[in-house]
Amino acid sequence: MFTLCVLPFHTQRRFHDPLPLDRQKVDLPPLGVAGAPGAIATGSGLLFTSGGGNALYAIDAKDGRALWSHDLGQRAYAVPMTYVTSSGRQFVVIASGGGDSSRLTAFALP
Repeated sequence: MFTLCVLPFHTQRRFHDPLPLDRQKVDLPPLGVAGAPGAIATGSGLLFTSGGGNALYAIDAKDGRALWSHDLGQRAYAVPMTYVTSSGRQFVVIASGGGDSSRLTAFALP
């Protein structure tokens, strides 16, 4: 089971709950597997993770609710990445697949 826990540096723990992914029966790797993908956090309070499954999830850092997901069509065994363009637009990128089917998929944040 993949568990996500948010611990802000200056406050009490906000939530500690298995990701909604587990309740949706997504095929997740066991916690502690070498290279198991983690989550990234945005300044707006979103966490992005795949948990090693076939979808990318946006999770509310305040309460752990899954706000959005996108089926990538193949395993995303990677930590998501983020970048901001010179115009100020933020993107989240995730690597998925392997070998000849490898790809990067980018999502623009509103």
